[in-house]
Amino acid sequence: MFWNTKTNSVHHDLSPDAQRTTKDETGVNEAINKNVNGRIETFKGFLLDTTLHGARFMHSESLVRRFAWTILLSVSLGFCSYMAFGTLRDYFDRPFNTRTSSRSSPKNGLTFPAVTLCNFNPLNVNRVIHVENASHDIEEVKRLKQISKVLTLSNEAFTDGFLNKFSDILSRENLESFLRLYSHQMEDMLLPNFPPTLFSCSFGGLVCGPENFTSFASFLFGQCHTFNLAQNGRPLLNAIVAGRRSGLRLLLNTQRDSYIDNPSSPLVGITVLVHDSYNFPFMDEYGFAVEPGTHTFCSIKMKKVTNLPEPYATNCTQRRLEMFRSGKSFAYSKPACLMQCRNKFVIKKCQCTMLEFHANAPVCAPNDTVICVLPTLEKFSSSKDGYRCEQDCPQPCSHVEYETSLSYAGLQKDLFVDYLSLLFNGTTNRTISTMLQHTYRPFLNMTKSEKHKYIDNNIISLDIYFKDLNYDVLEQVPMYEVWGLFASLGGNYGLFLGISALTVCEFLDFGIRKFCHKILSERKKRRRQEKCPT
Repeated sequence: MFWNTKTNSVHHDLSPDAQRTTKDETGVNEAINKNVNGRIETFKGFLLDTTLHGARFMHSESLVRRFAWTILLSVSLGFCSYMAFGTLRDYFDRPFNTRTSSRSSPKNGLTFPAVTLCNFNPLNVNRVIHVENASHDIEEVKRLKQISKVLTLSNEAFTDGFLNKFSDILSRENLESFLRLYSHQMEDMLLPNFPPTLFSCSFGGLVCGPENFTSFASFLFGQCHTFNLAQNGRPLLNAIVAGRRSGLRLLLNTQRDSYIDNPSSPLVGITVLVHDSYNFPFMDEYGFAVEPGTHTFCSIKMKKVTNLPEPYATNCTQRRLEMFRSGKSFAYSKPACLMQCRNKFVIKKCQCTMLEFHANAPVCAPNDTVICVLPTLEKFSSSKDGYRCEQDCPQPCSHVEYETSLSYAGLQKDLFVDYLSLLFNGTTNRTISTMLQHTYRPFLNMTKSEKHKYIDNNIISLDIYFKDLNYDVLEQVPMYEVWGLFASLGGNYGLFLGISALTVCEFLDFGIRKFCHKILSERKKRRRQEKCPT
């Protein structure tokens, strides 16, 4: 260390390495603090060189010009910031649009939907009497009819004495097996075939039968039957062309004379639901009614719906449902989720589960259904549980819907009278089951007018077919993608301020260089203080 007389300061005699380090840091510090012209860069100098529109005029010699451009830049920046806030708010609200398109069917046709039908009558009295090896006698059938007459939605319908008298039937443990055995079977409801003229079941011109239906028990309808259900490894059927002749055609007998008196549901006919083959059918909520004595045409239109998952408002789900007593796994649907919620509500209020569902509770007996279950279901929609279920049951991410359009025509009664008479009057050699012979035996002894009335009261002709093989696709798409967000922000800032992505990089470059310059200056200052303590 020595005194420098020229600079009148103390000079530190540093080692060669220290001198070289200090020189390198000084060079780097000066380099990062200079602009492209080699001058020390200040913020004012940066504004003169930046591509931000109007920034260079903020340091104009003219005070008026400087003031005007400062106001213009401030207003533009404020407006762009306001627009950016709105754009970001909209982006994080996750809005979406629904895009609708029409598509043609693939070469192998459209998958035909599942068709589920249930007789409005839950108990076939004639079947109870005549089923082979039945364990219930005629007297019990009469008691069942007596029970049906008092089935109302009032607790007064079942007095203690009445419950004690009929406890063996009202609280039957194996209710599902009972309904499967004594409800309307598909082989009972389908009319016998009369080839080559009439077939009671056909699809696309091919004959079908009871073996093509899958049955399940229902606490309201006794037994329901589904055509083309995606279960048991059975391949799904396709419709190659549109129109009635390529769809499902059914001839059914509702068996009106075997109905029990049911004041809680005084209906005659069947309820039908057209649904996706992977979904469980909820007949009491979504089925449409078909009355006897008519030919019903049901044209269908397929619609594929795709929803968006979280964080979008639909918050769709892809889970499956396995809460059904049948043990089968079905695709998730919002109606199924709501029905599961309803069943939990029933379990909480009635301490039993509805027949279709598997739960840690006993199956509701008939008296439980009338006294508790039906009134509880009426209260569900207006309860807090119903509101919570609506919130807790999102839409599926992808599902198929079928729109139905119904039209009707009358039946040629004489044709059906001749058809049934030929089948059951013994003039043909066709093999008819004992159950069917018993069902139609009274028909042979009727007068012509009575036979016409029988057709009106019992026979249903039903056609279900695709209106056309084009289908609609409803797809939710995000209104703002990430790049769309950048484009919206860039459009506003580019229009009013001329800011591009490279302009932002200029500001980042200037800020980083100034930050590094400050850090290096602080380090240099500390080293000087360490070498020359005061």
